[in-house]
Amino acid sequence: MKKLLAVTAVTLFSLCSFSAQAGQFGDFREKILTVRTSMIDLMMDKEKRQPAQWKAADEKSAAAKTALAALKAPAGKEAQFTEMKTLATAFLDTRDKELREALVAGNEAEAKRLLTVVQKERFGKITTLTEALDK
Repeated sequence: MKKLLAVTAVTLFSLCSFSAQAGQFGDFREKILTVRTSMIDLMMDKEKRQPAQWKAADEKSAAAKTALAALKAPAGKEAQFTEMKTLATAFLDTRDKELREALVAGNEAEAKRLLTVVQKERFGKITTLTEALDK
C-alpha cells in the first residue's frame, strides 16, 4: 500500500510539472497522466469502483486515444514518434483490457502488478519520448 501511495504522489507531482509544458506532445502527456491517475485511484479505493467512476475513467482513455490518433511525427523524429505511439497504444490497450478486467474481477494482485510495473515503465518511457518530441 505504501508503494501505491508513493506512485500516486509521484504521478500527481508529474501532473503539476507537465501542466506548465506546451506543445502537442505535452498535451498528450497530460491526457496519459490523467488516464494513469484515474486507474491508480480506482486501484487504491474500492469504493470508487462505481459505474460513474468507470465511465469517467473510460472517457479519459477515449480522449487519450483520440489525441494519440491526431498526433503527427515531427520532422526528423519519426523513429521516436513511432516508438512513443507503439508504447502509448500498448499502455491504453492494457488499461482498457487487462487492468480494467483485473480490477472488475477483484484481482488486486494482477492489477497492482500491471499498475506498478508494466504501466509504470511504459508511462516513464512515454514521458521521456514526448518530452523529446516536443523539443
